[in-house]
Amino acid sequence: MPLTRQCTLAGVARSTVYAQRTPQSPVALDLELCHALDAIYTRCPFYGSRRMGVLPR
Repeated sequence: MPLTRQCTLAGVARSTVYAQRTPQSPVALDLELCHALDAIYTRCPFYGSRRMGVLPR
């Protein structure tokens, strides 16, 4: 299927598809949260998303 048709069906402009985006550097808080979640998961890999969301800090 041509790209123009795909863009029309998705409701986006073709320029959006061709735009070159520069990667954003991660925010310090995001990295801190990722490391905290990783530490919890390493200790308790059987925890699901619900329990991970309600853990005390």
